[in-house]
Amino acid sequence: MTAQTVIPERHTSTPTRAMSFGDLVPASASHAQTYHREIVGRNVVGTVVDYYRFVLHQPATLFVGWSKESPAVPMRLIRQFFPDDAVEAKDVILGTHSPAQPSQPLHLEGLGAGTYLLEVGRDLGGFSNYRIHLSARVGMPQVPATADVMERADVITGHLNGLREFAGAMNAGPQSSRFYRFTLTQSVTFKAVATPLRGGVTLTLHREDTSGAGNNSIERLKLSTQPGTQIQTIEHRMLLPGTYYLQVRNPARSGTSAYRLSLEANPLAEGRIRVILHEIRAIQQFDPRVPFTNWHQADFVGTVRIDDRRFDFGPFTDSDVVRDQTFTHFVNPNRRFLAVHVDINDDDKTGHDRADIAPEWGEQGISFIYDTLKHEIVGTRGFKERYDANNIIQIQGTGGDWTRDRPLNAASYATALIFSVQYTPLTRVLSTDPF
Repeated sequence: MTAQTVIPERHTSTPTRAMSFGDLVPASASHAQTYHREIVGRNVVGTVVDYYRFVLHQPATLFVGWSKESPAVPMRLIRQFFPDDAVEAKDVILGTHSPAQPSQPLHLEGLGAGTYLLEVGRDLGGFSNYRIHLSARVGMPQVPATADVMERADVITGHLNGLREFAGAMNAGPQSSRFYRFTLTQSVTFKAVATPLRGGVTLTLHREDTSGAGNNSIERLKLSTQPGTQIQTIEHRMLLPGTYYLQVRNPARSGTSAYRLSLEANPLAEGRIRVILHEIRAIQQFDPRVPFTNWHQADFVGTVRIDDRRFDFGPFTDSDVVRDQTFTHFVNPNRRFLAVHVDINDDDKTGHDRADIAPEWGEQGISFIYDTLKHEIVGTRGFKERYDANNIIQIQGTGGDWTRDRPLNAASYATALIFSVQYTPLTRVLSTDPF
């Protein structure tokens, strides 16, 4: 189709004032049809960037470059998660405004249906006029047959931010898989959906583990469990920054399979971690008193540390059982491991006796690491077990564990603790807690 020229009005320097040229790909577009636009920009004095808004009603491959007479102005393709003036790093799909990197054309395959912003900056020489060419080819690109092993995976360009859609076909036998490689620079919620068009498929999500010194390994995260002839889905409420491989496989021993694949990622703003002490219960008798009184109960007081935040609770006077204490902290969503420590005492007028909640000899309090990727709790001090984060954990000390730095007139008493941890990735900031 012939190109249509867009000449922006003034004052397009914020997303809310973006020049909109409507549908770049209409809903009625035919497969493989190509649509073009030309943007003739005339920046006003003092304008740092211009914004242009356009809509894809169908998945398409997008190319954005410059006309011959135009300077190579810096550009970024943006998916705004919320319609406000702020454009953050998490909104950018591809491109840069860094002076240290030369301006490059933008080329993205399988860009999903949605609304996008094109951000155009000044070139380094201060040139204020530009002419940009956009073209969108309708349809989901086919992953090449050579992408049958991880080393030859089809690389998805740009940040996986928003919706990307692809298509593919596979034989059975040696070439029964297709691999898609994508890189995340931020934590996201993730969803992959494969719709069989012929035969059946299964999905497997892998993560490249680069923690080893030069010994990268592949960690399998999730496998779709539906029968291969049904729609396959993998959902992960939080994927951390890193490199991932999505494997689409033909599970049949013969024949071919064909499929449509969609990958959707939404950037996270912060993580909310909650440590819930469901019950603290005295197993041994705290504060034994003189005869003729039954006042011998615990006066629980304690501390919970979550990452860099400390919470103090109590004292709860004369109560051998304390229930439902919740402590909430907001953290950087790009961090995988969060440290937690729980310490409980008995509050006395002359000092503190220790409430021994640790099953292992030599400790009274407990420390553990919460793994936000695997949703696991791994004990590091006081207990050394590994728990699924969905479980409620019950532990109990012996009362004889306090062997170091015991103050005068203090004792250690066996105490049971029932606790759990909840971690919720959030797409909007709910707290002003510093990262």
